[in-house]
Amino acid sequence: MRVSKTTAGVIYLALTVLVTWPQAVHLVHHVTDFGDPLHFSWTLAWVAHAVFAAPGHLFDANIFFPERYTLAYSETMILPGLALAPVIWAGGTAILAQNLLLLAAYVASGVAMFVLVRSLTEDDAAALVAGAIFAVYPYRIEEYPKVQLQLIFWLPLALWAMHRILVQPSRRHAVGLGLFLVAQCYTCVTYAIYGAIVLPVVAVVSMLATPVERWRPALKAFGAAAIIAAVLAAPLAMMYAAASRVVGERTVENLEVYSAVLNDYRRPHPDNALYGDVGQPGSAERRLFPGYAGPALALAAFVPPFDVAAIAYLAAGAGAVDLSLGVNGPGYRWLYDHLAPFRGLRVPARFGMLVGMAIAVLAGLGVARISRSRDRGV
Repeated sequence: MRVSKTTAGVIYLALTVLVTWPQAVHLVHHVTDFGDPLHFSWTLAWVAHAVFAAPGHLFDANIFFPERYTLAYSETMILPGLALAPVIWAGGTAILAQNLLLLAAYVASGVAMFVLVRSLTEDDAAALVAGAIFAVYPYRIEEYPKVQLQLIFWLPLALWAMHRILVQPSRRHAVGLGLFLVAQCYTCVTYAIYGAIVLPVVAVVSMLATPVERWRPALKAFGAAAIIAAVLAAPLAMMYAAASRVVGERTVENLEVYSAVLNDYRRPHPDNALYGDVGQPGSAERRLFPGYAGPALALAAFVPPFDVAAIAYLAAGAGAVDLSLGVNGPGYRWLYDHLAPFRGLRVPARFGMLVGMAIAVLAGLGVARISRSRDRGV
């Protein structure tokens, strides 16, 4: 079965409309609450305004005057702002732009995962399943009012470029990897920071199955990608550094509330239509239940013979689980102590979305493994 990216996108759009209903018929004025949706509607409107009226003052948003760089007090969402600017320029509301971005993020995440898993498995059905799992991963319900935390679709594309480098190192794929990482920075910097920890895990484990003669050109390509990403993301990093001198850093005490425990992976959001329980709502930002289908299919990826990709994404997923525990686990505290960007983040449990990314890839590998076994009559 051959499935095009366009067909996959249409399928994921239909799935998105279904799981977010009735959002699709209330795009112009409806928001899920009066917190984050209004804030990020304003962010999109500001980017659309400033890029045309005063591009040199894009980061000097119209809040907290006379402070500067105030756009960097939160997610700047510059790329989404540019992409949705025509909606606002044409007279659409900022809430319309925010709602369109919300639905588009689901679809784009699914298509990006489809591209990654099809590259790994050469199996369109496996890729389609993996994309569906990631597009409507249960943690998205937890972060539904926070459109910025749906914007993770650049990371699967960065992983795709990384794997292509290991197969056939090239300048094109190195540039692609660098640009995908930069795009994630200018879309949702939280996931860019998290991805900078998880992606190298996949790269290192994957290299173990790569012929040694490819290591040198692959490392050169990775180095080139890192330079491209660092140079192009530097202006954004400087804005955040300047803003941090005003807003300060998160304390360990701040992190404790939003550091998950392993039991949180058994707790669905109350709004989960299948498993939610309003009588046991759990803690906000920490309802990390991954569903049953994704993990079950992921287990099939480890039916022998399995390849190194399964081990790579298992390692990445396990690492993301540990980091989602925040101060309740060993990894996050080390990152907090040694890497300044982590002292600006508030919710370690949001690594749960990267757990979902790993589960989706493993589920795709599992479906491909089942398909191959069936074809062989095993």
